[in-house]
Amino acid sequence: MDKPGQPRSLIRRSRKNAALIPVQVSYARQDTSAVVTLYVKPGTTVRETIEHSGIRKIIKNMKLTEGQVRIGGEIRPLDAAVQKNDRIEIDDSPAVTPGENRPKRARKTTSGAALPAKKEKNDV
Repeated sequence: MDKPGQPRSLIRRSRKNAALIPVQVSYARQDTSAVVTLYVKPGTTVRETIEHSGIRKIIKNMKLTEGQVRIGGEIRPLDAAVQKNDRIEIDDSPAVTPGENRPKRARKTTSGAALPAKKEKNDV
């Protein structure tokens, strides 16, 4: 089905695969990102779509677990069926949110020494 030298998104749909639906699988991290467009059968699960996309071959150390896959900004289970034009976003970031991480970064200086504790308003 793939033609050498052409991305999957440029492959024309034939009558043979007219019943297939287009979906995208995207993976992003600070150091790596990838987006793959492919066609799957209706009723294909999120897990099957990710495996079929070949993105795990591109991103070697990607771990796929429940709660890290989003479709339309909402977390979806891996056994959910994909719909036409869905964009599956794989979030492989650490479980720490930016709001939790910010105070930790703010307490450190470039030398690695901790900054003094915050003073209260009543302290003079």
